[in-house]
Amino acid sequence: MFHSDFLPMLKNNLRLCQILKCVPFEFDSKTGRLIKAKSFGHILLFRVQCVLSVMYIAALFLNLCFGPLTTTAKFQGFTFFMVYFVASWMKFNYSLDMAGTQVIHTFLDFEKYILKDTPTFELSLGAKIMKLFIQVAEISGFSFVILQLILLQCVPCTAPFIFSMFPNCGEMADKTSWMLMLAVHIFETWMCLQMIFGCTVYIFYLLCAGIICILFYFRIIENKISTLQSDQDTKKCINLYRCIQILEKFFNAYPMNKVIPVMVFGIPTMEIISLFISINFYDKIAMPGFLLFPLLGLNTPLNNICVLTMASLVHNSSDKILGVLKKKIMGLTCHSGRKRSIINRELRACSVLKVKFGSNYIDRGTPLVIQNFCLNQTMSLTLVKANKMAGNKYFHLRDKSFVPSKIATGSGIMIIAMVGSSTPNATKLHKTVPRNLTNMTSAIIGLIKMYDEVMAISKALNLAKYSSIVSPPQNVIRIDLFFNGFQNLIEFEISEDDVKTTTLLCVRRDRSAADLSLSGNPMVMRSSQISSQLDEK
Repeated sequence: MFHSDFLPMLKNNLRLCQILKCVPFEFDSKTGRLIKAKSFGHILLFRVQCVLSVMYIAALFLNLCFGPLTTTAKFQGFTFFMVYFVASWMKFNYSLDMAGTQVIHTFLDFEKYILKDTPTFELSLGAKIMKLFIQVAEISGFSFVILQLILLQCVPCTAPFIFSMFPNCGEMADKTSWMLMLAVHIFETWMCLQMIFGCTVYIFYLLCAGIICILFYFRIIENKISTLQSDQDTKKCINLYRCIQILEKFFNAYPMNKVIPVMVFGIPTMEIISLFISINFYDKIAMPGFLLFPLLGLNTPLNNICVLTMASLVHNSSDKILGVLKKKIMGLTCHSGRKRSIINRELRACSVLKVKFGSNYIDRGTPLVIQNFCLNQTMSLTLVKANKMAGNKYFHLRDKSFVPSKIATGSGIMIIAMVGSSTPNATKLHKTVPRNLTNMTSAIIGLIKMYDEVMAISKALNLAKYSSIVSPPQNVIRIDLFFNGFQNLIEFEISEDDVKTTTLLCVRRDRSAADLSLSGNPMVMRSSQISSQLDEK
């Protein structure tokens, strides 16, 4: 199976890897095995790539944490960071450890010596899907690199890349020589290319191919079980299963700590962020560079559907085969005493096979749980952003001359305006508040003219029994909302602009105005102090 279907694909993949020097081994056509690279220059360049990858990823991470990036840019940059982190984690091999290649050799030797007299079978549907997935993923990886280069050419300040690390990136892009910019972009494209293709051998031809081969060997056992007629056939079936059991131990030795954890945790994170960006920031990223986010958002679910589902079938198929084998053998065995006891002990020694990661393993529920988690988190982030956008629509009113002209309450709705330096301070506002409260059915504050908009504002915040407005640092308004005794902090950033920004704060309806107070402010507004109108300043 591996020799006939996956080895030719591996050879084609290694041709590009040899050009990039992104793996420390090469294929020896004489022995038909993967051997450590003989060229000193090859080994040196590979180790330089490992060191550069660590330094490059560290720089990207620091830029995301402390760089001059907006929230949108950080989301966008985190996608690239996760791609590079996942790829470099699996590729990093400064010590030139050949354990991964030994797993591939184990499958080749297993088919050469253990299954040499086994009849051939037609490829199963799962094997065909996996081969197609590998081909699509390799093409997508190369397309990702090309689209990244196009994106950098169109928008040089794209986060989290090198130019985005400078606060005056826009001015630098205009003044920097195009040759220097192209050189930087080519360097970053080369980093992306060597990291992505450096990990493909371990993902596609160690993990994916290994899973499909084990499932293929199960088909051979099923065929032998269906033709069991004697004790000799029984012994052959048990011995073959135990050989596959040993093969499974070799297979899990390398991927369980380096490849599969990244596939289970890293790639779902990439799926969440890429889908979130594709849904919410499609109008803020230049085309055709934007296409790499939907491309990534489509390939990551394919990994979950194809790779993890096939990995779960190893456990399910193994459990099923053991049950059928035990029933078949017990039905054929008419011996008693010592011989039957030996057969029972041999069957108990045949454990269920699993694709492991750490101390856990992938069962049939793992792909569904992961995909459900990804979709839930994507929708949660989308809803959070939608609420923030709705909040920005009402809370950020750019009008230099705006002064709160009317404050009114109706059906328990209370609106409070805090304004910029061009408007009266809280003390003056407090002095103009009459003692009488007039019930009204609408509220008008500046640009807000419709009662429905007031209702929309009230829906932007959860029901709050108590709200305090703390003195904001610079351009951030902090609101502490208390729900049933639990405190929840919400922050609204005031957009930097040439004009002063007015921030409108609102408390939901159906709450008494007497329950609200403003701390850190000389003004305390209660229901008996709210007026239906304030004089314009």
